[in-house]
Amino acid sequence: MYKPPACPSTCRSRRSLSSVSNGGLYQERNSCLMESFPSSYSTITTMAAAPDRGPLSEQRVCIAVDISSSTEGPNLRSEISAINHISAFLPFHSGDPIPDPLTVLPWTSKSYTAIPLPSGGSGPPYLRSKGGTTPTCIYSNDTYLKALRECSAGFLFTDGEIHVCEVETFSENTTKLGLHGTTCIVVVFGSAANNPPGETNISVGISIYALPPNSLLPFHDFPTDTVYLLQAKGCFQVLLPAGTSQPTLDGDLRWPQVPRVTYRDLADIIIPSPRTLSKDERVLQDGLVIRLKDIYDRTASQETLKQVARLENLSSIVMSEVSRGNGKLLSNVLRNTQTHLSPRGRIDFKTLGVLMKQTSENRKEWTRNPPSQLIGLNRETGCSRWELGARL
Repeated sequence: MYKPPACPSTCRSRRSLSSVSNGGLYQERNSCLMESFPSSYSTITTMAAAPDRGPLSEQRVCIAVDISSSTEGPNLRSEISAINHISAFLPFHSGDPIPDPLTVLPWTSKSYTAIPLPSGGSGPPYLRSKGGTTPTCIYSNDTYLKALRECSAGFLFTDGEIHVCEVETFSENTTKLGLHGTTCIVVVFGSAANNPPGETNISVGISIYALPPNSLLPFHDFPTDTVYLLQAKGCFQVLLPAGTSQPTLDGDLRWPQVPRVTYRDLADIIIPSPRTLSKDERVLQDGLVIRLKDIYDRTASQETLKQVARLENLSSIVMSEVSRGNGKLLSNVLRNTQTHLSPRGRIDFKTLGVLMKQTSENRKEWTRNPPSQLIGLNRETGCSRWELGARL
């Protein structure tokens, strides 16, 4: 079973981040992480689903690509190949070319210079593996942040070799910056021969996948360039084969049982417009925007609690909150707020209890456990299938 490396005594994500000059690709950066964010929250409202913006092939896209030392060799070559495949289907928008529809954001423990790719695909950029792995450095670069805020969908490429504390901090800063309302695709690169799906290290993928209402979690097997669909939420559920449900990433699952996709399959997916969210807000699968503060303060309306109790919504909230270390608190609050609801509107406490037990009551324990211990709860809860992020 995969065990992530121990967290360093000082989490690098919490330091000021900088990068070094290295030819034309790399640029000196000295930006620090944002420390203050708006504390005000908007009122909970029931909202229709975000308006569809159009197919992915007509959108502006960012790819934040991990080029740390652990990606050296075939892994990095597969990342570059994937960039090229995506670039090839992003040429035009309603007959008019989008200037630079794809922006590549290389990262290690530092951010570098954004690489815009012009319409029509211009071949993969030159990238070289080096350095450590601190995904939060993406947010220390003003140019990167601008590109992420202006895109309709963001990709994160990584091999998953990331310290526990970096995963936690990255998830936390994603919500602080309000980027969890944008469609995301987290692609984990690795070798399927090393572990079955349930024991593959996808902790960083889980932590980001759980946040937005529309997200996709593929695994790219770099020895064969096969792309497996581990989980899909929102607009990406159309990628699941007809008549099938999400893979259950337990110890029994094997790679031949996991659906396969290609990057070209993503081109026609209708991408909803990004939502502007505060750190405290989450969008549920039915379009309801909730404030976690109201749940923790026990001021949420009964209608909101009924929606939270739905399995597909409960699972996403639990996953994102466990990754922030709030699992035990969330469990206690949800149990105490259910007494005023009718039996049909209440959370299944057996499901909630198993969920919390299997995930963890603190973030370090959760990220240490392999995914096979976090998933496959259907035997105990009676649910037909458990879905990671959308149904965990």
